[in-house]
Amino acid sequence: MAKIYRRSSDGMYVGQISLGFEVNAQGKKVRARRTFYGATRTVVKNKIEDATLREGGKLKPNGAAGTLEEWMDIWLAEQKHQWAPTTFDNNSRAWNRAKAYIGGKKLATVGANDISALYSALRNESKPIAPSTLQKLHNALHKAFEDAAKRNMVFGRNPLGLVRPGRVQSKEHTPLTMEQTRKLLAACSASGNRFEAAVVLAITCGMRLGEILGLRWSDIHEDEHYLTVRRSLREFNGRFSFSDGKSESARRKRTLGTLALAALCRRRKVSDHTSPSDLIFCTSTGRPLSRAAFRKRTYLPLLAAARVPHARFHDLRHGFATLLLLQGTPVKVVSEALGHANPGITSRLYQHVTGELQAEASLTLDKALRAAR
Repeated sequence: MAKIYRRSSDGMYVGQISLGFEVNAQGKKVRARRTFYGATRTVVKNKIEDATLREGGKLKPNGAAGTLEEWMDIWLAEQKHQWAPTTFDNNSRAWNRAKAYIGGKKLATVGANDISALYSALRNESKPIAPSTLQKLHNALHKAFEDAAKRNMVFGRNPLGLVRPGRVQSKEHTPLTMEQTRKLLAACSASGNRFEAAVVLAITCGMRLGEILGLRWSDIHEDEHYLTVRRSLREFNGRFSFSDGKSESARRKRTLGTLALAALCRRRKVSDHTSPSDLIFCTSTGRPLSRAAFRKRTYLPLLAAARVPHARFHDLRHGFATLLLLQGTPVKVVSEALGHANPGITSRLYQHVTGELQAEASLTLDKALRAAR
């Protein structure tokens, strides 16, 4: 039977239910209670009824799912339908590294010191956890504890809010210069490589590798000189899948210039027109192309043939954005071309370029003002 009363300190209604006894983190037997809060007595009563229904007709102490591992299994299964496949895989792998250290601990007893000890252990493994992976783990655990609190499984401050996972250093972008990019384009057109058009699309359209490998011939509109980015090819443990873009803006049109159209024409001449998949870049049997195979057999040989410095394939996308910005293209236009969710992302990623342009603009204005004197 619930005892519902109005708290004098703030006027909130409190519903408290006694659930017998449980053993705390120190091994002591303590009285177990569940507490619910609301602005009115009816709100509290409804919360108690809802919780009772969710838990099979009988409330449990703290509403706990048991251990942290048990709760994370439940929580990750729920998130799977809300996250992109890659996001789910990344967060699941991050948790798999952590659960051996902390998974067996009771959800309701996990504190900031436990999280801090976990991070130290992961950093001191023979193969230390990458800062970016640790950040993913931290974000996932933080959200998992927030959701547990909403279901009255845990109380008090979120332990993840009291711990910092450490700084993630931004990766250095090493885009090719204009002259180096021209050499790479020349190597592509002269190579005869079946997939060199993928490199040309990255250079001229700023597309991600997954977006390029996910292109179908039906996405190409040669007469109107544009292509449509509709999907991205995902690869995990040798399995392929297609997913929508990261955001609505990621699904976009890209204008095809002379270089891109010529490259696609070369690709069409050597492609298997009977391929059931309709993929532009695929194996001879129509299966999706592995990223590793593409890099090894196409991209790296083209870099060597062009005699340009080594650059990651993704750096071609950075080069596309950098060259556009240096030519005075507005940040908003570059952001739309890249498929970023908003121009702020573009500004942050390329602040070194926009900073140079701002300095150049200031000098130009200064020169104009001096000339007017």
